[in-house]
Formats: sequence, structure tokens, C-alpha cells
Amino acid sequence: MNTNIEFNCIFSSKDEKYKTYIISCKTLAKPLFRSWHMNRPFDKERVNEIRSYLLDNKPEKIDGEFFAAEIESEWNNGHIYYEIYDGNHRREAIVSGFSELHPDTKVIMSIIKVKNDIELLDYFRRINKTVPLSEADLIGDPDIQNSLHKIAKEYCNTYPQLVKTTIRPHRPYFNRDEFVDSLYKIYTSRNMTSTKELISSLDEINTYIAKSFNQLLDDNKKTKTIDGLTISQPMYQIAHKNGLYLFLCKDLVSDVIDLLNKKM
Repeated sequence: MNTNIEFNCIFSSKDEKYKTYIISCKTLAKPLFRSWHMNRPFDKERVNEIRSYLLDNKPEKIDGEFFAAEIESEWNNGHIYYEIYDGNHRREAIVSGFSELHPDTKVIMSIIKVKNDIELLDYFRRINKTVPLSEADLIGDPDIQNSLHKIAKEYCNTYPQLVKTTIRPHRPYFNRDEFVDSLYKIYTSRNMTSTKELISSLDEINTYIAKSFNQLLDDNKKTKTIDGLTISQPMYQIAHKNGLYLFLCKDLVSDVIDLLNKKM
């Protein structure tokens, strides 16, 4: 542990592999802590929501616990810092406008020592209770990862009223991280060779749903079912208002693949 920075240890496992500390927001904002390089990009809307909450409430301690790792393989290569693998949205909110005003606010930080990313990934999967890292982020080709995140970002920028930070939102809303995972599964399941093909397929399904269910704009029509997909009038009207029908699918991956197969 870096002795030049204040860490107050409140727990240590017998083998000292796992320790929990109380630190300040000022310490959390230092370069000693960074986002784990395998984490997905930040959701700016979620960061803004957390920062606004913190600035409004000015807590003496940040809610929840942060989890970081001392990765042996990284430290051996001269990368001497702790990689936060859970709590990065809160940290980003803290370092982008809160820590300067409230540097002494306390943070609970647990740090585990691991040999490499594989060991940390296994640990992360076991303890994480939110949406896990997508397959695209964990095993996908880096170029494909970037392309899928760009697609998801474009959807978020184009249809901001339909974006939700909650996990698995109701139709026709969508969560960006979950969307990236779905994109990867559709891409690989269909053996696509380019993201252009993926975008074209999504546009095709979006148009198909829009035209097939447009009777739901009639006040007398409450629900409609086509090809096993049932959509209610309120759902369709929200999608119609925003011009995006893709997330009316009950299960985006299986519904899109089934519809594409039927249209071949």
C-alpha cells in the first residue's frame, strides 16, 4: 500500500489478499486509482445523475462500497495503481465536480490482490450484482468492441428520451450497456462480417415493426400480435413518438434473429 497517501484499514483477510479501507474523496480522485481497463465506457447520463445527487445532498460518506484491484501482472510492468472494477460511475461523478468542493467526504474502498485480469474477471463475475460486462467487452475483438459501442452511443444520442440507466427497462426503452451485449450476440449469432451489415439489419427490423404494428395508432386497437411478438398500444405510441421501434421486441436478441431468419 502507498504510504504517502492516507488509508485507514478497517478490515484485512487472514492472508492479507483482501483489505477494506476508509479513504477521502480527495484520495479517490488521485491517479493512484483508475478505472479497470476492461470496464465498459461510462454512461454520461448516469454520471451526471450521481453527481447532481451528491452535490444536492452533500453526504459525509459516499453510499455503497468501491471495489479495486492490485493486479500483479500490471504492477510488474510498472503500472503502479489500483484498478476500480466496481463503482466507476460513482468515482467519475466524484472526480468531475464533487471532490474539489467536498474533498474530505469518506469512501469505503475494498482492494483485492490478484495475479492477472483473468483472476479478477472470475472474481468480478461472482460478486457483481448489476449488469455484468458484455461478451463484447470480455472476449470480443477490440475493433468490434469499439464499433458496437459507437452504434450504441449513436442510438443514445439520436433517441435520448428512450434511454434508461436502470437494468432491463420496460419496452420501448433501452439500457445502453445491455444494448451493446445484444448487438454482440446478434452479430456473432448471424455470423456477420461487418457492423454495416448489423446496422442494416437493425434498420430493417425497425422498419418492419413500425409498418406491421401501425394499426396500434388506431384508438380502438389495444394490442396486436405478429410472428409471436405482442405489442400494446401505449408501447407502440411511445415508440412512434420517438421514431424507434426496435426496442418493442420482448427479447431483442432472439426476436431480431427470428425475424431476420423469417425474412430470408
